[in-house]
Amino acid sequence: MATQGRASGGVSGEAADMLLQVSVERIERANVEMNRACELGLPDTPADAPTPATVADAPLGPNTYFVNVEMTEERTEPGGGVVDNRIYRGQRLEVTDRSGAWVRVTGLEYEPRWVRASHLSREQPAPLPQPDLAPGLMDARIQGIPAVGEDGNDEADVRALRTAAAQLLASGQCRRIEYGDRSANHRGVYFINCGENSNRFFTMRDDEPRFCGRSASSC
Repeated sequence: MATQGRASGGVSGEAADMLLQVSVERIERANVEMNRACELGLPDTPADAPTPATVADAPLGPNTYFVNVEMTEERTEPGGGVVDNRIYRGQRLEVTDRSGAWVRVTGLEYEPRWVRASHLSREQPAPLPQPDLAPGLMDARIQGIPAVGEDGNDEADVRALRTAAAQLLASGQCRRIEYGDRSANHRGVYFINCGENSNRFFTMRDDEPRFCGRSASSC
């Protein structure tokens, strides 16, 4: 009776062995992937790289790297495939594989994205010089505007965003600015958000913002 109770109410010996084997295989795969990741490294990376000045600037791990060029493309295959994304100077990445001059920067459980190894470095690039802006463009109510070099924004982009933000505040249309950036799909189009459910899109003409509506296509 006791034996029958275990067979009907629990897991059979054969089933338990199968579950144990699956667990062991998963652990072994995880160990292989971890060891492979820890052995990667990148070309031309000095083994005695200087220690960053602060803990906040330190890489997260032995395979953490930073984009050291203004912009680089993430491709679906090493040196080929299609451009799946663009990443910018200073962005932090985790390298999970290497193929020649290319490294994979997505986890092994995700769709692969590859970038040129020469476009990455172990140390985070120094911040780029920022422009001198008029006091009105540095209003404390203006938040979430990228700096020069952040996500590929240059000085003209930063001035455009802050000028538009200051205009919205001065006109009383917004009490504060939550964030702003360039449109990802429409060249020359920017947006500002004032804490609303939709963004305010605009373009620049003669150094002045021209607001076009609540969608980038309206510009």
